[in-house]
Amino acid sequence: MSATLGGLIRDLRNQKNISQLEVAFALGWKEPSRLSRIEQGKVDKPSRELLDGLMDAMRLNTEEKNRLYLAGSYLPTKEDIAEAKNKLKPLIDSWPYPASTYDFS
Repeated sequence: MSATLGGLIRDLRNQKNISQLEVAFALGWKEPSRLSRIEQGKVDKPSRELLDGLMDAMRLNTEEKNRLYLAGSYLPTKEDIAEAKNKLKPLIDSWPYPASTYDFS
């Protein structure tokens, strides 16, 4: 696995056996050179919207998407936070033990 965002995109795309051309066409691009430059790290970090489009085109699961977000240092959106809260609420509400949290920021 590659440590860079572009390298991870390439690795995941290759694992899914999807060509750069297929991803480019799914995003409405005429040719794959833009994706190639992203994978090689020759361009700045892609926007969150572009990354989301890439992930949809490659049909990534939640774990794979989260690996890309982490590799690119993308912050969660308000929608991401709300979704996580909704998923965790039943667990937290049913937790039988006392708990506390500390925010060191």
